Amino acid sequence: MSAYAQSSAPPVTVSAAKSTGGKGHGTLTGVSIDIVEKGFIGRCSYRGKPSKDGYPSYMPDKQFALADRKAVDKFLDDMLGLDKKK
Repeated sequence: MSAYAQSSAPPVTVSAAKSTGGKGHGTLTGVSIDIVEKGFIGRCSYRGKPSKDGYPSYMPDKQFALADRKAVDKFLDDMLGLDKKK
């Protein structure tokens, strides 16, 4: 059995449309946190830049293994650009 087997708990989802500014990433359209057996999986969805035909290019979800609550908080802060404590 995989260490990151999916649990029956529903995913926690946060949606946002945000330009990542990163090279080739497109626009961030959604962030979700899935609860798994030994931690969490953070997933980011992106909308690619339009092609010459006007259709957005396909951007696969990016997944991140997150071990604990502190890692989840940092992931959300980084992906959503949430206010950092100064």
